[in-house]
Amino acid sequence: SQPGSGELRIAQKPVHEKFLVVDQKYTVCGSNNWLSNYGFRNTERSYQVFSTELSAGERDRIMALATS
Repeated sequence: SQPGSGELRIAQKPVHEKFLVVDQKYTVCGSNNWLSNYGFRNTERSYQVFSTELSAGERDRIMALATS
């Protein structure tokens, strides 16, 4: 897909990592369970990284996972 196309791709694989690539502009990555924030008993973190190179690489990796 092209940047800004509004397309959402979800790859569900048996891993703990969470990545969100936004229009190849930035990437949010981390271990935090974004939709389940009740009752954390351990430390969870996520980082937003502004790097088009990282975003492009992660987009390609996620697309490969989504189609495998």
